[in-house]
Amino acid sequence: MNLLIMHTFYHHVLLTLLTVFSSHDMISTYDKLKLNTSAPQVTVLNIPTLNCANHEDQIIIQVNPPGSYDFAWTGPNGFSSNAQNPTVTQGGTYIYSVTNTTSGSNVMDSVTVEANFEFINSGLYHILNCDSTATLCLILEDTIDQMEINWFGPGIDGISDTLCVRVDTLGIYAVEVINLLSSCVISTLIEIDNLECSSNSVHQITRRSILAYPNPFVDFLYIETGAPVEQLKIHNLSGEVVYADNHNIFKSSYDLSSLPNGTYILSIKSNNDWSQSRIIKIK
Repeated sequence: MNLLIMHTFYHHVLLTLLTVFSSHDMISTYDKLKLNTSAPQVTVLNIPTLNCANHEDQIIIQVNPPGSYDFAWTGPNGFSSNAQNPTVTQGGTYIYSVTNTTSGSNVMDSVTVEANFEFINSGLYHILNCDSTATLCLILEDTIDQMEINWFGPGIDGISDTLCVRVDTLGIYAVEVINLLSSCVISTLIEIDNLECSSNSVHQITRRSILAYPNPFVDFLYIETGAPVEQLKIHNLSGEVVYADNHNIFKSSYDLSSLPNGTYILSIKSNNDWSQSRIIKIK
């Protein structure tokens, strides 16, 4: 009798355990099936803002639940990428598609990347004062509230936020105008080689925009202009030519790794006209 009771007890225990494990496996299988068939949940972690200081950056997304996914991106000017976090260089709308490779479930959406590469166009002229000095003045073709003006040259380094400066030394002078909204810098270069009033002349430089990036740069500098580059020169702030090259292309990269760290004036000849911009070399 006792043996029968014990047999019956163990039989019930075994059935109970089988029921529990079977139920757990069913739940686990259901959860896994649900995990593999649910639509991907995409969280956008970073939408870059592109400008002259940040010419390229990544769109970063996070996908849940964890698993295997395929990615497809399309964007402006034929942009396409299969990376999860693509690097972009242009503003506009980017459309992404995320597909679960196990279940085939898919989600599509878009993000908009803002870009601002606007320069403040400017010119520079000087007037001889008939007292062995000259006045350099900036001409602004565009003005915005958020801009910065900096002057460079013998005796005027550090002067800022003024349209005109007085100089009494021959040499190379430069003024930069920074659009603080886009971080784009326009620099204009002028050489004062005579302070005698007998010349009684006004010298004016007109210029076009140069896109030089990244700025600051480490080794390579990329340059874009609206016309082929006929000649390129880089001066240090003492007026010495530290690099020169001749090209005839619309966009080029320049290996400037041999230059020491510092601030330079980039001069580009295009359509028989010279344009200048300030560049900074860092390590």
